[in-house]
Amino acid sequence: MFKSVTYSLRYRPLLFLGQVLFLLQAMCAFATFQNDSGQESMSPLIAVANVESWEEYKRIKQAGGSVDDNAADDTATPKATLTPGAKSTPSPQVKPTSQANTNNHRPAIGKPAPHQITAPTKPTEQGDWWAYFVGKMNIHANRFYDPHGIDFKWAYSRKNPLPKNPRIVVLMHGSGCGEGCMEVFGPSEKGDIEVRTQDAEAYNQDWREWWTFGRDGAPYPGRRIAAALDFLVARYQIDTS
Repeated sequence: MFKSVTYSLRYRPLLFLGQVLFLLQAMCAFATFQNDSGQESMSPLIAVANVESWEEYKRIKQAGGSVDDNAADDTATPKATLTPGAKSTPSPQVKPTSQANTNNHRPAIGKPAPHQITAPTKPTEQGDWWAYFVGKMNIHANRFYDPHGIDFKWAYSRKNPLPKNPRIVVLMHGSGCGEGCMEVFGPSEKGDIEVRTQDAEAYNQDWREWWTFGRDGAPYPGRRIAAALDFLVARYQIDTS
């Protein structure tokens, strides 16, 4: 009994080594069989590397791109390379064009001229409690008020007699306050003096200003309204403080 135990302990490593060698031989034989059976027997997740694919990989690696990138545009302009120490020249940048430069119209040159705003001292029409005056803006030569080289009309109607501290109302009609707005009218119930001026649309629809700005950005309608108000303040000595 002791001899058999001693024998098994002495020769057990040799038996284990033999088993390992047998398994290695079997695995080698299986690998050889897989190689001989062709590429179709391999897993679809494993790609076989060959000389062509290796050269392609080196070309992509050196170019820093991919197969799809190069195939998409073979005529693409190659990137410029810089030698050590050379400085790259930045490409010239296009400066954004300001809105003022893109506008072909420039603001007209002129200055306020109160003497060009006139109205008769006697009413053009009058009633029992109102008086109506038709004035004129001789501004065809003063491009401060309008750039079109024409004169404008303006009119006002006031209560008669006029209160001590009169209230002025300005009408800005949607149609530009043309000839129809210059017809006889009485003062608005919301005030004591009603003023009507003209938008440039009254003379040409292409000159429409919407009572705000001309095409060159200058506030011509507002300047004409302000000139009419200054005229009335001076004529009736209205305290605006």
